[in-house]
Amino acid sequence: LSWYFLTLFGLQPVYNFILGSNNAASQVQQQMAQANMGAGMMGPEADPDKLFLSEAENLEVVEHHCILDGIEERLLASLGA
Repeated sequence: LSWYFLTLFGLQPVYNFILGSNNAASQVQQQMAQANMGAGMMGPEADPDKLFLSEAENLEVVEHHCILDGIEERLLASLGA
């Protein structure tokens, strides 16, 4: 059991060096840390309705540009030239 904790926490920089920092093990640890952090955010003082409305407002601010807008005209223009 102690060897497990040693390899999990003590050799993490070595694993990152060998496997790269964007490996599956580090991604799983990051996801678990985010899940634990998110659980504390929804405390009794947090109002889900206000959080939802603020996220909806943030999504309204984002402009969406699709690369496929007008693709027919561009394709026909490139084939016709």
